[in-house]
Amino acid sequence: MAEQSEIDAEKQASSVIDALAKEMVPHARVIWRWGDGNGGGVFEKITHVFYLAGLRRNVNLESIPAPHTGFLFIPEFVQTTQSVNAALLLSYIYSFGRTNIELSRDKITLDTGLSHKQQRTAEQILKDHGLLSVARKGLPARNVYSINAAINLIMRGE
Repeated sequence: MAEQSEIDAEKQASSVIDALAKEMVPHARVIWRWGDGNGGGVFEKITHVFYLAGLRRNVNLESIPAPHTGFLFIPEFVQTTQSVNAALLLSYIYSFGRTNIELSRDKITLDTGLSHKQQRTAEQILKDHGLLSVARKGLPARNVYSINAAINLIMRGE
């Protein structure tokens, strides 16, 4: 059980993080584009700001599932699929193109943080909505994804 002093310290740290985040919101587009083109510079900048504010995290940035990846999350996919995980997987696959994208489950886990089970569930949702086709290929087996033409309707807002 946490001591009252630990709870108070956590609340204090949380309010400091909230304040820092609110200060960053007006500059979000600039911050997102700033850096090395794949998000790494953004994480380094944010970590530096937290460090200067006296906030340190016990977890090393290298343990974050996707330290060197960057892809555009497309929120419209959430409304279409009614699943954040399905939208995340579709956004990730979409960042590679539309047809014959070969990816292993481990690669997807590394880049998105989705477990193998979450990937299978997300794939099923996307197949049920007619947005994704999946085939298996090779040894070790990799999934080959193709995004179906129905995606064009979503991208146009229809």
